[in-house]
Amino acid sequence: MKCNGCPCWGVVMTLLMAVGLLVLLIFVARSNNNKSKEIFFQNMQINRLEDSLKSINNKQSKLKAIEKSLIIKYGIPSYEARHYAIIYDEFSTKYNISWEVYPCMIWVESRFLPMLISDHDAVGIAQVKESTAKSVCKQLNITYNKHILFNSITCHVIGLTYLSDMINKNGINDGLRSYIGGPSFKKGCNEIESYVDAIKKESMILHYIYVGVSKGDTTMIFTNTLK
Repeated sequence: MKCNGCPCWGVVMTLLMAVGLLVLLIFVARSNNNKSKEIFFQNMQINRLEDSLKSINNKQSKLKAIEKSLIIKYGIPSYEARHYAIIYDEFSTKYNISWEVYPCMIWVESRFLPMLISDHDAVGIAQVKESTAKSVCKQLNITYNKHILFNSITCHVIGLTYLSDMINKNGINDGLRSYIGGPSFKKGCNEIESYVDAIKKESMILHYIYVGVSKGDTTMIFTNTLK
């Protein structure tokens, strides 16, 4: 049928083509938008992966530097230094305490001797008393027995947990005093003050060795190793 001689079908076809073209353009735009989103999320995942790898590399570099510092300063075997480095770094991260405090406390307490028993019945590499060990084991859900403190790793965990709790509760100086003198330590006691001073001095020396190892500064390492 014709409408007053006008080519209506031509108009209709033109409209249909225009609508089809519009739909096509919308589809292409959406496809490009989806591709852009896909590329964006892919790039975001790549960035996260790169950050994770960088973090892992930094972590490994730090552990290696701690391990080497322990070997240089205290002459302990490399396999022990490797395990202890992990422990010190983990406790440092968890409690926000300088990692150097932990090995220095161990050195002053036991010289890294795992079988040591003191005149005050403190046991193991971290020189922990039975009453303290029982309390911390209960806190950590560890089954206590009389041999547990002779295991250097377990004794580390028990001793450093107690030390970290005391430092976070009382500050670094009183935390160290609490470790050797108990929670009711007597301020001004010469033995306790000497203990605190020794650990702080050791921590400073070990820190400079660690910095020297991290930077590859042999002069800094050598100078502080002699102290």
